[in-house]
Amino acid sequence: MQIELARSSHSVGRNIWVFEWCTKYRYKMMGKLENRNIVAACVRQAAHRHSINIIEMAVMPDHIHMVASLPKRMDDIKAVKLLKGASSRKLFQVKEKVCLEVSKASFLEQGILLTHSRNNRLADASRLRQKPGSSSWGAVPELGSPRIYSGEDVTLPYGYRKAYIVPNVTIYMATKKLKKTDILETNEAYNKALIWFFSFPKRKIGLSDLSDELDISKTTAKRIVERLEKEGFLNKEVIGKAWRISCNIGYPYNITRKICYNLQMIYESGILNDIHEIIPNPISVTLFGSYRKGDDDDESDIDIAVEIIGNDDIKIYELGVLPQFGYRTNVVVNLHIFSRNKVDMNLFSNIANGIVLEGFLEVRP
Repeated sequence: MQIELARSSHSVGRNIWVFEWCTKYRYKMMGKLENRNIVAACVRQAAHRHSINIIEMAVMPDHIHMVASLPKRMDDIKAVKLLKGASSRKLFQVKEKVCLEVSKASFLEQGILLTHSRNNRLADASRLRQKPGSSSWGAVPELGSPRIYSGEDVTLPYGYRKAYIVPNVTIYMATKKLKKTDILETNEAYNKALIWFFSFPKRKIGLSDLSDELDISKTTAKRIVERLEKEGFLNKEVIGKAWRISCNIGYPYNITRKICYNLQMIYESGILNDIHEIIPNPISVTLFGSYRKGDDDDESDIDIAVEIIGNDDIKIYELGVLPQFGYRTNVVVNLHIFSRNKVDMNLFSNIANGIVLEGFLEVRP
């Protein structure tokens, strides 16, 4: 059997795999020659539709062996899904009686055997022939076995040198790329962890409890914690087999990212609309205090200064309670209503160093 290597500008090789899968519940659905031919035709049609080149295939009474060359950017798992799904669907259309014996979901079992082909493995797998005078079929030997079935010689390009066929991982998958869904999931979990420790900067928590709080898997939580620890945002204390995780309060994220997060949450909470219902035309609305500086914790109140026209003394008014602020609950919002003519200078200095949410705050000596 002559194998031609696929060549591109920076690689040479073939993405060849040995597949083996069984029928549902190991039913001997392909005992008759007619059924074997129909199943083989369905598999070949599915392979042709997805540009999969079948090098060798043997259909047994209760399972299928196949050696196939996959397209350059197709992995083995995707190939199995395409072949099993399309061939089962076509078989149900052609042989309706099969639906009565197995589930309509799939004609083939979920479990599979996948191995990447190498020299003697490929040679052995290509000998999948029915033995003369027998109903049994040749089996695929273990990987690395020196045994070669008797029969025609197998001729490979470049002899039996190590480079005659390059493994799939070396040619096309030197670095495993995450799927887009994995990247999105990781980024979402990363942001959840940041927000949780923004909400509870003084709290220490274990890995299992953190995964429950963030509603992510423990494996993902571990990966995120290790990443944030490497960045310096988290501290990790190992106690036996357990982790005690806490926030590094002095890390810059508590200013550069936490203040931005606080601003976003305040704008999205609708606080400004509530202020307008009480004070229709404020001169300025300013966030100051702990939420402005980023050193707030789960016991801090949100302090907002509202400047009005007049000579009234400063009034501190509780606007209400935010039922949800990130992972925090029942956060109190306080309004400091002041007029410039009657404000205490120490308080005004604090307000002047805040962030103006709306309007214009005039700062003068």
